[in-house]
Amino acid sequence: MNANRRGLLLVAGAVLALPGCSRSDRVEATAHWLGNDFAFGAGLAFTSADGTLASVGFFPEPLPAAAIDDVRRLRSVAQALATRTTPYLVLELRLKEPGKAGFDNLVRYSVMFANMGGTPVTFNRQSRDWVKDGSIELAGEAKAGGRLLGRVRRAGATDIEGTEQPYRWDLSFDTSVVA
Repeated sequence: MNANRRGLLLVAGAVLALPGCSRSDRVEATAHWLGNDFAFGAGLAFTSADGTLASVGFFPEPLPAAAIDDVRRLRSVAQALATRTTPYLVLELRLKEPGKAGFDNLVRYSVMFANMGGTPVTFNRQSRDWVKDGSIELAGEAKAGGRLLGRVRRAGATDIEGTEQPYRWDLSFDTSVVA
């Protein structure tokens, strides 16, 4: 872990596990958006009913039990946290076939920045873009009770109302997928 990232995580606090997840779970991220740096040390992974969409939510601190229940019930971080103002990220991995979370089974992925200044923004990455990406590592099983592991990094700039805005994400997870 580089010193910059380590410093951001220390600001956010120790890496924390969500209730119901084992202590060995690790869900952490750093991001840069609209001139601000963010650190996330807690998270939650879940899949769609058909198993072809795996989602990982990244939060600055563990969610209250009621919010976790809402995420599980709605199968959506954005819907469950619609009224909250705390920053969060969501990584969605669209898979060709259910269950396997390997790079060869990945169709596309997206990263949503929410409550990080301005309206939520989603960055979509297709297979033709991966050559330009900083790094994508995926392994494990994207199914309830499975273990999902990965690291997704990217940096770039995008046009927001006529101004190039730099962005960066470094997402890392080794966690159980909740039912």
